[in-house]
Amino acid sequence: MRKSIGTLAALDIIGDFQDVLRERLQQFEKCKDASPAAQFKVLHDLTTTAETLGLLELAVASERLVYHLRYDPSSTYGSDPSEDVVNAGGRAIHAIEDYLRHAAH
Repeated sequence: MRKSIGTLAALDIIGDFQDVLRERLQQFEKCKDASPAAQFKVLHDLTTTAETLGLLELAVASERLVYHLRYDPSSTYGSDPSEDVVNAGGRAIHAIEDYLRHAAH
């Protein structure tokens, strides 16, 4: 992408996606204790954004939570699937910040 549109434009686009990802993570934080139905749309949007950016850990954590909510809500996992999404989201934001910081040089 950088070759076709230029470095600054590519970094601007990635920055815009970072803003979208932050917004999706904030939306998830607000609804993570809500009903499963309320979480599905936010999780879908979060998964789509993560996949677009190649943030596979976050996409998988989001999809795992959707599966848990739909098919196995009473099971106990080794960790809280909601917290897995939050933690993966934090790492994703950090990775984008690092990339943008180093790619501009």
